[in-house]
Amino acid sequence: MEQLREGDMLSLVRYSSAAATPLPLQRLTPGTRALAAAAVDSLHAHGGTALCAGLIEGVRALSAVPPSATALEALFLCTDGEANHGPRGLSDIRHALEALAAAEPGLRLPTVHAFGFGDAHDAALLQGIADWRNGQYAYLARTEDIPSAFADVFGGMLSCVAKDLAVRLAPAGGARLQAVRTGGRLLAAGAGAAAVDGGGQARQTAPAAIAIAPREVAFSDLYAEETREMLVTLALGAAAGQDLDFPLTARLSLAHARQPPLPPLSPSPDHRLPLRRARRLIAAAS
Repeated sequence: MEQLREGDMLSLVRYSSAAATPLPLQRLTPGTRALAAAAVDSLHAHGGTALCAGLIEGVRALSAVPPSATALEALFLCTDGEANHGPRGLSDIRHALEALAAAEPGLRLPTVHAFGFGDAHDAALLQGIADWRNGQYAYLARTEDIPSAFADVFGGMLSCVAKDLAVRLAPAGGARLQAVRTGGRLLAAGAGAAAVDGGGQARQTAPAAIAIAPREVAFSDLYAEETREMLVTLALGAAAGQDLDFPLTARLSLAHARQPPLPPLSPSPDHRLPLRRARRLIAAAS
């Protein structure tokens, strides 16, 4: 808490076999700092580890105030054990949170930074949660590691240059968007499209019932010196393959540009991939 400034907002959620919010989200003042310190001092280990319930409680606490175009929002997930109450695996936890957000439109799923204390926590799960929510994972072997780990995350948040960055994809001339992959994850794929797994082997994707590839890819917040990559699979018709120079347009959008500011967005397409150049790239890779 010493690294937070006056005017920042803080909430504290505790979870064991269930979750609760001893400190609702509020702005930091000398008085609320004292309340937060007392809430931290009241914590003690008991029961199990309902990690998903803790995340849900944190999302509810964060969503209790209206969203801001400029404020950066993040959950700090701290645990010294493995999830053993409620959803336990990454896919189950993701499904629970995404279903909750879909059922309650006012809820916001923010960036999640995960901190694992000692050797008893599930490092793979915490890393997966952090990757899913565009956050960082830190392993804390000793109490002395805590200040530097939190300082690294706070430093990254202060270097944010764009909030709620998204890329909207617009196929042209009969081209069809089949699959979109980013961060090592297949977001969605069209019927019959083949995805490539981590070992480089082609595999069949999910059935057509869930086969609509997203036209907009959300990258959350973007930080200084950070890059994001995206792999797009297009299906080109025979006629389009002969005459279409630009089968895909990608447009950037963002909710707010922080300092240092990004260059102004042009009303014209930001990036267009010429089909002839795409063919040369494919030929060179084959």
